[in-house]
Amino acid sequence: HLSGASRRRLPRLQVAAEGRPLLPVRGDQEAAGPMVSVRLSERDVRVVLKCAVSKWLTTGQLARLYFPQVTPDAVRKSLRRLVEAGYLLAHREHQMAEALHGLGPKGKSLLEAKGLAVEASRKPPRQIEHLVGINDVRVAVEVTPREVAYFFASWELQALGWVHPVIPDAVAGLKLPQRRTFLV
Repeated sequence: HLSGASRRRLPRLQVAAEGRPLLPVRGDQEAAGPMVSVRLSERDVRVVLKCAVSKWLTTGQLARLYFPQVTPDAVRKSLRRLVEAGYLLAHREHQMAEALHGLGPKGKSLLEAKGLAVEASRKPPRQIEHLVGINDVRVAVEVTPREVAYFFASWELQALGWVHPVIPDAVAGLKLPQRRTFLV
């Protein structure tokens, strides 16, 4: 103990908070814990919303929908930024599989703040191939030059009051010369 010693002469001296509200700080002066601040663009919000509606989308599906003129590396970086910030979750079956992206906790809070009731799941379903196939149809319908009146996957039909005994994987309405409904 050095009585009367000033902090200037002892630059590495750690001063305790002693009941004051301070953010815990490491010795290297970085804030404790990951603090990721992300500024969301309009496209980022649309990506989060589409992942909420579609449950889980692959990197390629999101690239076709929202990043048509962008390199695959830039798509991965953008999605990784949203995953690290907690807006999306990422899942890969194995190292060579394409990543699946679902709604993260911050994404759920963001959409609920906008008045949308959403459901988030931490893990994709066991039938990943089936889910990816339904969402491939969704992406194909939505990126066509025709106007899409609606697209509902099988998990969305119950909330719409579907009463028919057969439940299709998807129902799509396209505005061709006249409106047509397609069941997949």
